[in-house]
Amino acid sequence: MIRLPGFCRRNQVDTGAISGQIRIEDMAARYGGEEIPVLLPRTSKVAGVIPGERIREKIQSIKYPYEQDVVR
Repeated sequence: MIRLPGFCRRNQVDTGAISGQIRIEDMAARYGGEEIPVLLPRTSKVAGVIPGERIREKIQSIKYPYEQDVVR
């Protein structure tokens, strides 16, 4: 499960940013306000680290404009 504090305020981060990092048979969905579970059927724990790391890198690279600054 991915937890994104302040997710509701960050419309740039959505399941679309995550779904581009996973296979067609995988599924990502919002759960609650800030959590996004990613279901990886037929995937071992070790193999699940690969898309998890790609998702983390993608989210970390997104810049959020705030007033006159950019927040990561």
